[in-house]
Amino acid sequence: MFKFASRNFYLFSNVVAIIFEFQDDAVIKAGELSVIVSAIEGETHEDVIGSSNGEAYQEFYLPLAGVIEVVSVSVGDHEWEAVASLADYSAGDKVYIAELDAWGRVRLTFGDGVSGQIPREDERISVVYRVGG
Repeated sequence: MFKFASRNFYLFSNVVAIIFEFQDDAVIKAGELSVIVSAIEGETHEDVIGSSNGEAYQEFYLPLAGVIEVVSVSVGDHEWEAVASLADYSAGDKVYIAELDAWGRVRLTFGDGVSGQIPREDERISVVYRVGG
């Protein structure tokens, strides 16, 4: 039996590498030549991107380029919800918006205390996201 040591694999097309991650362990049994596994495009990263200063409309940028999905954003120990617009939410709603800026970087913006909650001062902002392409 052979078990892959890495959960990542790369597919090369001409000169472009496409990154995938296995969703399950891939095990090839003795006597078999192949295995079918589930995989998703991209590579998962988890980063602390800053701490709240307690002010309205705080913005934080993800550190890597090529983001294909923001999986989750946590403020302190609480996961917050991605929304299309802060205007549709009230002061107590734990929401943020994720947008691409003019340079292709992902910017997360939090509320002002009227439209979306302001993260409490000194709370850590962490994000799980996928990079690929």
